[in-house]
Amino acid sequence: MPISAKGEYAARALLHLALASDAQTPVRTGDIAERQNIPKKYLEQILLVFKKEGLVRSKPGLNGGYFLAKRPSEITMAEVIRAVDGPLAPVRCVSQTAYAPCPIAHVEATCALRTVWQEARDAMVGVLERITLEELAARARAMADTCVSTYHI
Repeated sequence: MPISAKGEYAARALLHLALASDAQTPVRTGDIAERQNIPKKYLEQILLVFKKEGLVRSKPGLNGGYFLAKRPSEITMAEVIRAVDGPLAPVRCVSQTAYAPCPIAHVEATCALRTVWQEARDAMVGVLERITLEELAARARAMADTCVSTYHI
């Protein structure tokens, strides 16, 4: 299942908040939008979805902004993607969260394609359920440390 542009933006926004979570101060929407190259109006819509899902909280006012509602170790990438893109299954007949019978196969138990879709779903869900924002932030920090810029004249 491809991750939508909205899912990609959502993941980058929450990674940004996870990286800032040690400071325990709200992050302005404009700062996230600028640093993550996300259109601000689109980001605001995404953050409202996350607020509704209980993944972020906001603080109004001049020094306000958004911050994670839970510790980064408690938020999985599966939660992030499901919040904005919906089920992780490639087809609805194998979805665990939004199942719908297959409109083509008369008997799902004998549909060989369904077994492939289940394996694909299980592999993707396995990875996304295992990776938390804490681990993703650790990866980002490690990658930033190894990317030393050099300048030669």
